[in-house]
Amino acid sequence: MIDAIDGLPEPIPISLVAHHAFCPRRAWLEAMGETTDTHQMAVGTQAHRVSDDPTASRRRTLRALEVASAEFGVIGRCDVVELDDAGRATVVEYKATPVRRRAEVTEPTVVQLALQVAALGESGADVAGAAVYFTEQQSRLAVEIGPSQRALARRHTDQLRTMLDAGVAPQPLEDDRRCLRCSHAGVCLPDERSLGEVHRRVLVADPDAQFLHLATPGARASIRAGRVLVGKGGEELGTVPIERVLALVVHGNVDVSSGLLRELLWRRIPVVWCSGTGRVIGYAASAAGPNGGLRVRQHVTSANGHLGLAREFVAAKVGNQATLLRRHGDAAATVNELRELQRRATRVTSLVELFGVEGDAAARYFGQFQTMLTSAVREVEGISFSGRTRRPARDPVNAALNYCYG
Repeated sequence: MIDAIDGLPEPIPISLVAHHAFCPRRAWLEAMGETTDTHQMAVGTQAHRVSDDPTASRRRTLRALEVASAEFGVIGRCDVVELDDAGRATVVEYKATPVRRRAEVTEPTVVQLALQVAALGESGADVAGAAVYFTEQQSRLAVEIGPSQRALARRHTDQLRTMLDAGVAPQPLEDDRRCLRCSHAGVCLPDERSLGEVHRRVLVADPDAQFLHLATPGARASIRAGRVLVGKGGEELGTVPIERVLALVVHGNVDVSSGLLRELLWRRIPVVWCSGTGRVIGYAASAAGPNGGLRVRQHVTSANGHLGLAREFVAAKVGNQATLLRRHGDAAATVNELRELQRRATRVTSLVELFGVEGDAAARYFGQFQTMLTSAVREVEGISFSGRTRRPARDPVNAALNYCYG
């Protein structure tokens, strides 16, 4: 982040203000260095692949343009700035919609564009308008940026700055739809609270498909004209289009034709055989799965050793240690030290140096581990923890850690 200039407060990233408009806790997690590697984040990165490349700029199309606003105290980057014949600028924000799946301008996007327009205007540009380009729908919508939108952006900017200055994490949202597929739900953990029963809607990968269970002894399943037929003794027990089958589960003495098996595996639909009491005996899966070649390379890489992968593994481990201390402990200084070690882990040039970073992080983490134990646990007679010890464990906490790690 850019340092404060001429007595002004340290500028805030425009993207962080947009996150605050979506959810204050989401913005706080981002500000604390909590990053995730989710499908949403990957799709967003891919969608910005072209707009994030300033070398792709042209005379009337500027890409990845850095901007700053002294009035709002923010810095950021415009995905695309288009210039017309008169030199007037239009700010275009690129958006992917892996969750919403529809071209809809949301409040966070309006806030983001309002701050970008304000920052670009302060640089002396004549800003004519703003728009959003939805990469998946390949459609573009104009967005009005007026006094009300600027006021909304200022409100979120002021609230975000107040939250960051206070240094206190906002509480998670309660049973909110935004949490269902939020990219940071895995580090926010909105359901981990003692406020009573938590209600969540269960989302399935394919709501139009279903698991097909064959449980009638002596029955036989086959395929005809794109439908799965189940019959016994010349009587048809049921039929379902094969497009509706997400998986086939066979219970007990039920026969499945080779034609049906071949079709299921060709469609990458798994088949599971169980005993009559439900115990899994085995399963069949398509050989055309997407991960076969990748897993072969993983085994070869593991055998040969790979510093790049090792750095990522250790950096993720140290990052998780910092996250746990931040959530449950009382050691802010140690959390910052762990974050620095996490960054160092990605830059080491040898395995020996990487082992040193990992060991240093473990010493700092377990040195503050006791701060994560509740007062009720610490007050129990015989419960003490002065550090990690080798086997055999010398105290109940080390014994519990050994058991859980094992």
